[in-house]
Amino acid sequence: MIPESDFAGGFVETVRRCCGDVSCGTIWWLDESLWAEKLPSTYHPKFPGHPGLSLWLVARRASLDAVPMLYGSRQRGEHVAVVVKGLCPPSPKYPRGTLTHFGEFGPVDMPSREFAPETTGAPPVQNWDLDLDAWFSRPRIRRNGYKSRLDAMEFAQLQMWMQQEGLRA
Repeated sequence: MIPESDFAGGFVETVRRCCGDVSCGTIWWLDESLWAEKLPSTYHPKFPGHPGLSLWLVARRASLDAVPMLYGSRQRGEHVAVVVKGLCPPSPKYPRGTLTHFGEFGPVDMPSREFAPETTGAPPVQNWDLDLDAWFSRPRIRRNGYKSRLDAMEFAQLQMWMQQEGLRA
């Protein structure tokens, strides 16, 4: 018989090998095509992608098939779980301290097969329009390179929201 802690540790390690560190509070970049597949039909994509925030908790997950995520947007919606500062490097379009709001949509289960392996990085973009096999087989979820996880205050805000929503173990 395998002790529960050994099983949980092995389960987390298997997920990490498959998807990378998808623990609760990690931040990802998801292609718009994936959001469009998973969100209500009233959602109309406008950008190449949007950030996603993992809610994956080993205590609540018994499958490697999907990682629950919240949709992130610069616009504040009615349902905000957490507000995150500085998801991308400062630019003229997004100055230092730009806010991203998570929670308008979600949690949405995102397939683990869509995660880019952390060791290989994202595939080159230049030939995707010519190579349909590469386009449709490429991972559509990549780690957010500038800020990969919530800071302590943001994580506390997320935990309070998860408790209110009954998403904590």
